[in-house]
Parts: sequence; structure tokens; C-alpha cells
Amino acid sequence: ETRTQVAWGVEVEWPCDFEALCSSKSLLVDVVSLLAAPQLECSESLCIPSSALSSPTVLSTSPDEGLVTGGTTVMLRVKDLPAFSPDDVQASFSVGGSKFLARVASLVQEPGSSLRASSGVITLITPGVPSDVTDV
Repeated sequence: ETRTQVAWGVEVEWPCDFEALCSSKSLLVDVVSLLAAPQLECSESLCIPSSALSSPTVLSTSPDEGLVTGGTTVMLRVKDLPAFSPDDVQASFSVGGSKFLARVASLVQEPGSSLRASSGVITLITPGVPSDVTDV
């Protein structure tokens, strides 16, 4: 029985760079739709204009007060927040006319949420407020 060595070749077919495709047209990638139906071929149907995104609304806050030393965990119920990662969110609050950034600990969007319409909860950790800030 004769044996022969076989040489194999493997090629990689890179999927479309949707980020480059959409940004070249000043559009955003609809990541949720792309994850729901992955595609290898480029298609502008997965690109959306920023004008199609709704403005986020805070529906409720719990609690609505905390320690001036910081460290309070706050949950915001939000609507139409076009984000799916805590890294994509920046949350601020005002005390005595000063604005402070809170640390975003988590973001959980409800099933069926998209960049165009969503409902979810952001969990924040408040920073300390300087002692010279009044009207807390």
C-alpha cells in the first residue's frame, strides 16, 4: 500500500468591517441586529444614522439621595438608551450647581431592546462630593 503526504491549505475569509463601512458614510453600526443575524458580506442595511437614535430618558431613580462621602449604589431605569455596554455610558448628577460623574457599574437592557428603542437599568456608584459644595 502506497502512502503519500498531503499538503493542506487554509484560508481565512474575514467578515465585513462594519465599523469602517458605516463610519465611512457617517453612520453607526446596528450592533444588535448584526449580533442577531451575523453576516460576512458588507451591507449598509446594518448601518443607521445617528438621527435615528432616540434621546435617552431616565424613568426612575433609586435611591434619589446618598452620602456626600460617595459610594452609594444608584439604579436608574432608562428608556431609549442606545448602548449595550457600561463602557458606552456616562452618567452625571448635579449637587449645589456642580456636576459630578458617577461610575457606571452595569447596564442591563431588556430583551428586544435595540439602538432605536430600548428599556433597561443602569447601576451607578456615586463619587464623594467635596465639602465646599452646599445645598446637598
